[in-house]
Amino acid sequence: MAVESENEVKVNSTKTLGHFLSSALNLEEQFSTSVYRDYLDPEDWPLDLNPGVFEKIRERLTILIEDSAKHEQVLHGLSRQYAGDDSRDKAKIVRELELMEGFELSARDFYKRISSDPQFEDQQFADIFRNLADAEQRHADIVREIIELVSCT
Repeated sequence: MAVESENEVKVNSTKTLGHFLSSALNLEEQFSTSVYRDYLDPEDWPLDLNPGVFEKIRERLTILIEDSAKHEQVLHGLSRQYAGDDSRDKAKIVRELELMEGFELSARDFYKRISSDPQFEDQQFADIFRNLADAEQRHADIVREIIELVSCT
């Protein structure tokens, strides 16, 4: 009889494995876009940072971004390999696309609220958020088009 350690995780279902892979992909994407890319702009660093030091930092950030992209490719490959036929299920794909559409519409509504908030007297500020809201609406429309294309096949 085998005894399992508290730290061991049994991965005996494709659903569990799918969740692990999805979490890992999200983590890699967050590292790549929300952490490393944000610091590629010298304006995000202290004013007195030596330009030569910044270039060294940029080189290292670029390595981290490229490695994260490679990790994403590996994880996508594993997802395709271990997801089974569930990954090609039309209803599942439509559900995921509808979720993405909902995110886009939520972002649109959030930006609209900001753009119409009376405490912001700066018209340029309001215009920026109105433009973001419009862009999110376009994104939602595109996702809806994809849903319709998938649904009609």
